[in-house]
Amino acid sequence: PVLKEAVNDKDPEVRLQAAAALLSLGEGDIALPVLDGLAGAGIPRSIIALDKLFAPEERRVNGKRRIVLSETRLFDERGRDILVKALNYSGDEIRAFAALRLAGMGVEKELVENTAIEILERLKDKKKKDYKKLREWQRAIRAGYNAVSALEKIKSAKGLDVLNALVEHSEEPVIQKKAESALENIRRYSLQSTTR
Repeated sequence: PVLKEAVNDKDPEVRLQAAAALLSLGEGDIALPVLDGLAGAGIPRSIIALDKLFAPEERRVNGKRRIVLSETRLFDERGRDILVKALNYSGDEIRAFAALRLAGMGVEKELVENTAIEILERLKDKKKKDYKKLREWQRAIRAGYNAVSALEKIKSAKGLDVLNALVEHSEEPVIQKKAESALENIRRYSLQSTTR
């Protein structure tokens, strides 16, 4: 009952944590609309709201058992609809994050591909000086990195041109290196596919 009341709190952080807890307890009917609203609000917690859709899983890291968020397993399948909806939000950072999560799940390949390419097309010719604030540039870099990662995960042949453009023209070394790596992996996959 306390959590159900907390999803109406005026503090977005309280709403976020309450909704995440409710979702983990199987209360998707209450939690999912709250997480969807936070994701679409364009606030710093928007990406965290999408991340809360995913259930934890056990992994072994250096021989030790660790609990981490899954990259593919949703608490509630309806979370997939929220991720797809997020591909149409106004902020590139959240759109790229949703695309990356969907790519990791192996679903909605065409939507993921189109979203990632659109984001990268806009980013490829931008320079740091084109942004008024450093924070805006940092968001653009995170969006670009996630969009490149999404294209790499789905092994997008359609994205090769924009990835090449990033390698040749991006002034951000992190994006350039990620695009080079993605190109190499996509080409390797294409080559393996044609030799089978």
